[in-house]
Amino acid sequence: SESKRLQKDVLKANRELLALNSIAHALSQPLDLKAMLQAVAETMLDALEAQVSWVQLSDDASKIPAARASRGLSAGALDGLIAAISNMGSSEQTTSASYSVVPANGADSSAQTLWQFAVTPLKSKGIVLGTAGVATTKRPVDQQRIQLLDAIGNQIAVAVERGKLYEQVELARDLRGELLHRVIT
Repeated sequence: SESKRLQKDVLKANRELLALNSIAHALSQPLDLKAMLQAVAETMLDALEAQVSWVQLSDDASKIPAARASRGLSAGALDGLIAAISNMGSSEQTTSASYSVVPANGADSSAQTLWQFAVTPLKSKGIVLGTAGVATTKRPVDQQRIQLLDAIGNQIAVAVERGKLYEQVELARDLRGELLHRVIT
């Protein structure tokens, strides 16, 4: 019994480490912020055993639309679920939270299902850059999944900062090239 419990704990820790490694890999690939966020949203589905995931940057941080991923949901149902959680004030939150929601959308059969959400802020240098979250109907969101989502959120925030710095360097390089072209001609 004790041996089985320990084995189960080790397997769970291995899954969490694999999840963090998968997210780190997705974040390290492209420097294009939109592509990176979409890859992370898709990776979060497996990493957190979710049916829906998203990464939403605040308007102040970027003009990039939310990256969203789902399994077995229409685009409209996905938008409805994310809107339901956004209306609960998750976009301004500074700490992680979990919610249970039954979306009010009679047109979709999945709308009458109880969804379990976990949302975490993407914070860098004390500033909230956006939110990341997952939703599932399969099992309640426990504290360990919220902690794992927090770790993923921290990685995303660092990658967003890296992406913004890359964009600034690219802009400076383009401006320098333009200036050099004007000086030469």
